[in-house]
Amino acid sequence: MKWHAFIIILGMLVIPNITKAQTASEAFRLSESDPLGTARNLGTGNSMFAIGPDFSAIGQNPSGLGGFRKSEFLFSFYLNSNNYNSAFTTDPASNNQDAFAKFGLSNIGFIIHKNPGASR
Repeated sequence: MKWHAFIIILGMLVIPNITKAQTASEAFRLSESDPLGTARNLGTGNSMFAIGPDFSAIGQNPSGLGGFRKSEFLFSFYLNSNNYNSAFTTDPASNNQDAFAKFGLSNIGFIIHKNPGASR
């Protein structure tokens, strides 16, 4: 019985040190949000999943598919432009500055609507 207690206590002390589940950089990466989706979804502050049918919100609320009244094909592009300027000291020679832009495709898909009464 003492061996079982010893093994359990040893396991409680050793296993947390071996299995570090999350580092600080991983926590930062997971806390960042990258808002992508349709313009309607971004215009509502990425809360379209609570409002109703939008293609961007299907992942959060699949029941929004019931609100579509016609078939739809959509694709959404995005352009992200960033400029930064940093200085380590007040010395102008130590200033770093750069600009970059990222272009991509955030959504592409189609929704097929079929009227339930049309099959009779």
